[in-house]
Amino acid sequence: MILGIEREAAIFADALLTGFFIWGVYTSLRIFRRIVKHKMAVVAAEDLTYWFWTALFLFREMYLTCDGSIRWYFVLGVCLGGAAGYGILTWIGKICRILKGCFSGKRGKPLEHSRKRR
Repeated sequence: MILGIEREAAIFADALLTGFFIWGVYTSLRIFRRIVKHKMAVVAAEDLTYWFWTALFLFREMYLTCDGSIRWYFVLGVCLGGAAGYGILTWIGKICRILKGCFSGKRGKPLEHSRKRR
């Protein structure tokens, strides 16, 4: 079955959001692990549960969105959505570090004082 370009673009946008959502859930899990210390067995169980849930969620999304057929642009969209989430969080982190440096008064040493004296 051949889909129209509008429908394919909508499927790709849905795939981007799906990838972003899946990445966000795993990032939340990583943040939770930093707040509450876990034993390795618990981390392994959490990861196994996450990946099982992710497989079911992706299967459901592909089944509902693509009428049960595998469309590679859906897979590409999921990967790009996760990569976009990582890029956005990295960018926000850099901006926060810059702002923290501006407001904390630590702007770095002037160039002439940064060299070691011999």
